[in-house]
Amino acid sequence: MKEIGVPASEAGQRLDKYLKKYMPVAGNGFIYKMLRKKNITLNGHKSDGKEILKEGDRIKLFLSDETIEKMRAAGGTAPDKRSKKEPEADKIFSAIKILYEDEDLLFIDKPAGLLCQEDGSGALSVNDWLRAYVDDHEASEAKTYRPAVCNRLDRNTTGVVMVAKTYAGARFLTDMIKEHKIRKYYLAVEEGEDLPQGRFEAYLSKERSINKSEVLFKEAYAKLLEHT
Repeated sequence: MKEIGVPASEAGQRLDKYLKKYMPVAGNGFIYKMLRKKNITLNGHKSDGKEILKEGDRIKLFLSDETIEKMRAAGGTAPDKRSKKEPEADKIFSAIKILYEDEDLLFIDKPAGLLCQEDGSGALSVNDWLRAYVDDHEASEAKTYRPAVCNRLDRNTTGVVMVAKTYAGARFLTDMIKEHKIRKYYLAVEEGEDLPQGRFEAYLSKERSINKSEVLFKEAYAKLLEHT
């Protein structure tokens, strides 16, 4: 038997969804069967899995240690690239400034040169920094939610990046973005010849082979389309 205390970071989600993340190898049929047979209970009572978890709730798994270990086999944290690139990580991560933080949210000022999320190149990202800043301070076997960025900025763009530290924070920011209650503004620095005053419409064109984007005004973008 194993008993799990629900941490604050997991509160606000359904029990069945939490169990699927806690035991990623277990299928839906197995989880609901264990709930029906009271092999998994919530606060000492039978559950159908639809209950919304609260901090401090107690989940009991009346399963053998071998079964739990097998069902959690795909769990665990991803390798920490920071340990492999200590000098580079210390230099880049030290430039990150925390603008606001509470129990659920974290807003940072992302420096240029740092990815928001992994892109397959092996380069460091804000999510790597989060593993060191948030996960290491709040490590718990009961945690299934991984803090992650909720908005992305290009690698060479500086600006505010919003992070959800908890499941509740993720839902809040997701709803705010969907309802257009959060707006994103960019400031561009001009170098060279002065541009005339006015409103300009341009497009982003990405060269995927080198993972680089450039801004093209309408005329240049139209010519690009002619040759694609």
